[in-house]
Amino acid sequence: MFLADQQIDVAGIEFIANANGEAFTYDVNTNTNYNADAEAKADIYGMMKLAQFLGQELNES
Repeated sequence: MFLADQQIDVAGIEFIANANGEAFTYDVNTNTNYNADAEAKADIYGMMKLAQFLGQELNES
């Protein structure tokens, strides 16, 4: 909800979770560095997703 409320479409969210699984956000970046190891593990690549998103935005305008 926070990102939508702030009209932020692209961001990196850094958080830590406690033993109960509660997440606490400590940083929000709209211009971020991507973690190559995390991307490979998730098979999701930040720059590719960003390019796809921006391409869709361009096509809709």
